[in-house]
Order: sequence, then structure tokens, then C-alpha cells
Amino acid sequence: GQGVLSSASAEDLIVVWSDVERLTDLIEGEYTATVELTLAHLPSQAVVGVRDAFMEVAASLQTVLPDLETLFTTAVVDKCVEVLKQMRGITATYRMTNKPLPTRHSHFIPGVLAPLKSVNAGGEKGVPKSCLSAQTWTRLVSSVVAAVTERYLTMVQDLVSTVRKTESSLKRLKGRRGEGKGGEGAKAGALSDTDKICHQLLLDVQEYGRQLEQLGVDTSSLVDYARLCVIVNPEQGMDTSNSSVQETSTNAVS
Repeated sequence: GQGVLSSASAEDLIVVWSDVERLTDLIEGEYTATVELTLAHLPSQAVVGVRDAFMEVAASLQTVLPDLETLFTTAVVDKCVEVLKQMRGITATYRMTNKPLPTRHSHFIPGVLAPLKSVNAGGEKGVPKSCLSAQTWTRLVSSVVAAVTERYLTMVQDLVSTVRKTESSLKRLKGRRGEGKGGEGAKAGALSDTDKICHQLLLDVQEYGRQLEQLGVDTSSLVDYARLCVIVNPEQGMDTSNSSVQETSTNAVS
């Protein structure tokens, strides 16, 4: 049950999953065939009863897989989200610092999916994903990626909402003080702090898309990834036009 395995590592959970898959295959195949052959001298009804009992055990083993998937997903996603929390520093980097428009993704983005890639490579315990069927591994990757992307979307939504509210408040404050007319920030085409923050988020989301592709994930099938790309599109005042931003986003997910 989850209680026994709740503290297990992602690698340990893969080992358990592999054991369940292999034992199920043995029960449904070799074990049942051997028992049927051994009991061939008995009435057919008795042999069928034994075979049904074996199938029941195999089906019972399969019932633990949803719990294993939940535990594996949680264990990996929590580590990925810890890396994503560094996103909070983006606001401090560009809020009232006069820094130029960012040109590359944040340093922490390549590490967001590192916990999943680590399992893919065998992890600290040297347990390779190859001990699972390709179908099972794809299922686990999809589960983790969907959860991480959903959390990423929520965090970006919160950050963008906060910086826009802050910018709006600062504008109102400057308006009451009679500021903001003729300063550098008021020049035509000048970039606001929010523009820069959103552009940094855009670069980060594009790099995240490339990291997903390295895991074999089709980003075009991820609704939350598409929503991420939309949310971080820079607004008016950016040097990058809407068409070129969309083209860049397309390149990141193609």
C-alpha cells in the first residue's frame, strides 16, 4: 500500500513496479502453464479452478500500479517544482534595476526536469528505466510532465499577475505625484520591468519546451504548455513583434 512505500525513492518505486509487471507475466504465463501441465491428470474443472485462482492473484497484483504511479509522480514532481521555485528571483532581477532585455533562459531551467532525467539515466542507485516496459515508462513520463507543466503554469500565472498589479500600482502612485511625464520610462517604445520579466519567462518556457523534447515529449499535445506560451508573450512595447514571438514559440515546441 501507499503507507509502506510513501517514503520510497523514485528508483525504488520503479523496482517495485518492475517486479509487479514481471511477476504478473510469470503468473499469467509460465506458472499457469506449468501448473496446468502438472495437473493434467485431474478433472478439467479442477484445472480451470486452479487457473482462475492464478489469474485472480495476477489481477490483484495489478491493482497496486495506480498507487505506484501516484507515488512515483509525486516523488519526481516535488523535486522538479523545487527547482522551479527559483523563478521568484526573476522579479527581483528586473524590478527597478534598469537591466537590459534578457537574451537567454534562466540558469535553473535546464535543471527543472533533471530529477526525471536522472531516473531515465538510472538514478543514483543505477536502476535503469529499461527494467520497465516502454509503454510503462512513457506513461510515467507523461504523468510527471503533465503535473510539472501544470504547476509551472500556475506559478507563472501567479507571478505575471503579481508583477502586473505591482506595475499598475506604481503607475497610479507616479500619477498622483505628477511623475512619469518625460522620464526615460515614458519614452516611446521603452521597455517596462513587466515587459522584461515576461520576456525572461518566455525564454524560460521555450527552453523548458526543448527539455521536454529531449525526453521525447510532444509539446504540441500539452495544453498547459501552450497556455504557458500564451501567458508569457510580451505585450506592447517589446522589440519583438507578436509574429516573431509566435515564430520563436513555434520553434521551441517543434
